[in-house]
Amino acid sequence: AMLSLTRARLLRRQGQLEAAGKAVEDASASGADEPRLTAWVAHEALTLGKLALAQRTASQALSAAPDVPAYRKLLARVLLQRGDAEHALLLLDKLADDDVDAQIMKAQAALLDGTEPALRVGLSTLTKAQAKQPDLVAQIGALRVRVLAQLEPGPAVVDKARQLVKAAPGDADALLALAGAGLSAHDAATASKALQQRARLLPQDANNYYLLGRAQRMAADASGAEAAFRK
Repeated sequence: AMLSLTRARLLRRQGQLEAAGKAVEDASASGADEPRLTAWVAHEALTLGKLALAQRTASQALSAAPDVPAYRKLLARVLLQRGDAEHALLLLDKLADDDVDAQIMKAQAALLDGTEPALRVGLSTLTKAQAKQPDLVAQIGALRVRVLAQLEPGPAVVDKARQLVKAAPGDADALLALAGAGLSAHDAATASKALQQRARLLPQDANNYYLLGRAQRMAADASGAEAAFRK
């Protein structure tokens, strides 16, 4: 399993994503059940977008070592990627209140929930996280903007997002925040530009193309929307 996982990581870094995915599947099929190995499989599978495999192996790691916070957070991260905020929160609620990673993921879960009470809690959670981890200003700031874009959509939030991108040029989280603010404010041009820049950074991010399709459709660009949705 370790050989396959090392090969998968190397292939991924070389951009050979299909071969990397096969190596991760080989590692999973090896029968290794040591939690550190199954967690490694889950991490690589998550990075490559193999979410079903990531969930299965992260669950195995947590079942084998339920007291290890890292495995609980790994499974929660996979569930969030799969859009399952409810079960992710059940995992995150069992972590320490001062766990910044858990606080950030709780805010991500609030975005998936989308209701005002959940978003308000998410905003409060981010305020606490930023106080404890000021060096994560770009990541936490981007999440704050995304939450605010849902609560208070409009030009003011778009301006906040632009300031974030200016402070962290080329940051994928900041560009996603700007895109979300643009979509919420019906500013299709801003959202499209941000998502096109982000696509160059993360060409395998399917959600980016989905959002780009929405932005193109908002701009009444039917062919551009169709092209984005097909990626």
